[in-house]
Amino acid sequence: MPWFGRYQERLLSPRVIYWALDQVFWQCSSLHACESYPAGWRLDTSSHHAVPFAFPDFDERVDHKRFGVQVQSDVHRSWRSMIYNYSSCRLSYPDLDKFPAMVAVADQFARLFDDVYVAGLFRKQLPKALLWEGAHTHPQDDRPTSEVYRCPSWSWAKLDTAALLRDVAFDYLGVNLHKGLVDVLDVDIELHDPRNAFGRLKCARLVLHGWVTPFRWRIPRAVEATQESHPLEAFGNDEPFVFTDVLGRDVYTQGIKFDFTTHAYEAQDNAFFIPIEFNLARDQVEGIILRKIETDGQLKYERVGFTALSLGLGNHGASEVVKRFEKLKKDDIILI
Repeated sequence: MPWFGRYQERLLSPRVIYWALDQVFWQCSSLHACESYPAGWRLDTSSHHAVPFAFPDFDERVDHKRFGVQVQSDVHRSWRSMIYNYSSCRLSYPDLDKFPAMVAVADQFARLFDDVYVAGLFRKQLPKALLWEGAHTHPQDDRPTSEVYRCPSWSWAKLDTAALLRDVAFDYLGVNLHKGLVDVLDVDIELHDPRNAFGRLKCARLVLHGWVTPFRWRIPRAVEATQESHPLEAFGNDEPFVFTDVLGRDVYTQGIKFDFTTHAYEAQDNAFFIPIEFNLARDQVEGIILRKIETDGQLKYERVGFTALSLGLGNHGASEVVKRFEKLKKDDIILI
């Protein structure tokens, strides 16, 4: 059996026994024990390695609207944890197996979310779900060169390194700390097998309606001096380096997470930023960096990174950034 099949079995099995060199380990949703600790030990359920996952009892008649906030939070946290674990794995043929290898798991979560699965994300969680980022300071050096289509640029599945999905905001005590800034007009997915919504893709596109502004960044001085080919750590720690004449020179970011290292060195004359949401809790405008491309005589965009903007004005700096965006005209863009 392929190793990724065993991964699904491990995650979905209600209980697992491990035979180690010196003892046997037991793992289930309520007990993690071994011969040395037969009564069990406490497992950090927030850990990325908390498997198998205790799926809530699912029934076709279940009313998802009656899921408590805590249950919803647990399910979303488990999905993010699963994606982190899965994207950390090294598949032998990622272009072919990235989605087929997690069909059973994705189907289970689609039922729990009562949602439509689209290229590794869920329809109701868009556009916030676009705000994923690579988990490591140094992502892949180069983009995959395979001619086999894997997924759209806006899906975490394009990475062969660990991916972090953003937390889904819940309305606690009537306070909404996240304000959406972009609308999803259309999601178009073409599958190799139309009967399998969780399998391989032929192509995918996303149509957004939002503010798109030219986006510039400078290579940090430390990188320029050493000609370092992996600038991501410096990009996160150096002085603010984002600038845009459209929003003003006082708009800054504390770091950019490029999807691939090579994106940091590409020409910036076709780089853009689209804000996805205003995060009041962090006082920043979070969005994705885009690159404009032309295919089939039509202008389209692909995602190249994630970042968050603010102002150096202390509290409520990001609200001023939003006001500046509101002076711009929103456009429809195609993201592939």
